Amino acid sequence: RLNLVTKPMSDSLLCLRDDKWKRVRSVLTPSFSAARMKE
Repeated sequence: RLNLVTKPMSDSLLCLRDDKWKRVRSVLTPSFSAARMKE
């Protein structure tokens, strides 16, 4: 489950590491698939 209430700077996408990064990436990746980008 992704926690949507975060500390804006320390939890930004560019600052995430390890498990937090993997969890956020698994949520974001489907949004940027080739099929989605064509829409």
